[in-house]
Amino acid sequence: VLSKVGKFFIYRLTEAGQRFVETLPTLERTKITDFPDSWFSTQFFSTVVPSLITNPDFQRWRDLDNEVRQMKCAKHLPVAFSKFQRGSTPKISFTQGMMYLCIRLIVDSRILVDRNELIAWLQGPQVLGNYKYELRTSARENEGYFVRTHA
Repeated sequence: VLSKVGKFFIYRLTEAGQRFVETLPTLERTKITDFPDSWFSTQFFSTVVPSLITNPDFQRWRDLDNEVRQMKCAKHLPVAFSKFQRGSTPKISFTQGMMYLCIRLIVDSRILVDRNELIAWLQGPQVLGNYKYELRTSARENEGYFVRTHA
C-alpha cells in the first residue's frame, strides 16, 4: 500500500506486478482488462508466468517430444492423485488436477504449458509407469475429472 485516501487505498505495483498487468488482455480500443475463458485456456500460463519470473529459461510444451512429456508428467500425476483423490475411486477433479499439473511443470521443470495443451495430450490416454491416465471432460467444467487405472 502506497497510501490511503479516505476509504480508498492507493497501491504501487512492483516491477513484476507491472510486467504482469502488461500481459493481461484488454478489450479492443479500451484499457479495460478482460479475462475470457479462451485466453485462460490457451495463453494464461505461457503469457503470465514469463512476466513474473525474470529468468526466461523455460521450455514450451509444444516443443517437447512425447517421451519428455511423459517423463515429466509421470513425476507429478501420482503426487496429484495422492493429494487430491477423495474416496476409493481413482479420480481427481479436472480443475484441481489441471492447475496442479500446470504449476508443477512450471515450477519444477521450467516447462510452460497451457490448459488446452494438456487437455489435448491427455485426451488420448497416457501410460505412465504402472498406470494409465486420461481425462473425462464434461460440458460443465466442474464435473470433469482425471481418472487413473492400472495399465
